Amino acid sequence: MSLQIPRSVQRDLSLAGYWGAVVFVFAYCMVLLCAFLLQFASSELPCVLCMLQRMAMIFTCMGPVYIISRTAHGEMSVTNFARGYGYTLIGAVIGMLMSLRQLTNRGAPLDPGYGSAVLGLHAYTWAFVSFAIVVLWSGVNMLFAVELSPPRQLPLGVVPKLVLGLFLVLIAANVVSVFFEVGFHWKLPHLPTRYELLYDLGIK
Repeated sequence: MSLQIPRSVQRDLSLAGYWGAVVFVFAYCMVLLCAFLLQFASSELPCVLCMLQRMAMIFTCMGPVYIISRTAHGEMSVTNFARGYGYTLIGAVIGMLMSLRQLTNRGAPLDPGYGSAVLGLHAYTWAFVSFAIVVLWSGVNMLFAVELSPPRQLPLGVVPKLVLGLFLVLIAANVVSVFFEVGFHWKLPHLPTRYELLYDLGIK
C-alpha cells in the first residue's frame, strides 16, 4: 500500500527543494569567495590540486543550477531533481578524492601543510568537509523528492538571479585566476609562487 502525500505537502516539499538548490549554490559561492580571500589577502596562490578542488565545487553546483533552471521552465520532476543531484554527487566524490589526495600528501606529523590554516584546518581539509556535507545534503534532498503533476513552475525571482549571477562571475574569476597563474605556459606550477602571466608580459 503506497503512502499518499497530500497535494499541499507535495507543493511545500517541491518549494523547499527549489530554495534548497538556491541556498546550495549561494553557500558554495561563499566558499569560493573565501578561497579568493585567502588567495589575495594572504598572497597564497592555489596549487594544482587546489584549483581542481575549486573546479569540483563549481561542478557540484551544476546540479542545483540545473534544478533551478528546470523549475523556472516548468519542467521540474523527480527525474530532473534526481539527475541534478546525481551531477552534484559525482562532483562531490571527485572533490573528496582530490582533497583526500592533498591531505595524504600533507599528512606527515611534521609537515606544516600548504597555505595558512583557518580555524586550525587548512583549506583542503575544509574542502573535504564541504564535499562530505554535499554528499549528505544530496542524499537528504533526494529522499524528500516528490512528483508533482503537472510539474511546478517557479519564475526566477531577484534572489535566484543574483545567486546565479554571482556563480557565473566566480566561474569567470577562476578562469582568469588560472590564466594569470599559468601565463603562456602549458600547465600550472606544482607549487606556484607568482603570477606567471605578469612575468611573461614583463610587468613583474
